[in-house]
Amino acid sequence: MGKFAGSPFNALLQDASLAHADITSRPLTGANPVFSNDLIHELRQPLGVIDSLAYYLELTATDEKSSCHLQRIRAMVAQTNCILERAVGREEHCLEPEFAGS
Repeated sequence: MGKFAGSPFNALLQDASLAHADITSRPLTGANPVFSNDLIHELRQPLGVIDSLAYYLELTATDEKSSCHLQRIRAMVAQTNCILERAVGREEHCLEPEFAGS
């Protein structure tokens, strides 16, 4: 996070990383599996839109700073998708790619 140290974006990423670590360390217990699957399905649609928009913006980004921010957005979407996979016990489908600058 080096060159973005002290920026509000960096603080947001740190908060998201801490929340991700907290959520993924706790097992999902007592949840209604149908509710969980429906909720996960509904969450994936906006995540897919966010990922697609970030991808297309990244293709047209002209500066490294914008490209780095867009890669971070895509990394956060991938982490969120991984959390959703773990929530329904499909951890084997969970891939957390390493993005540049993460």
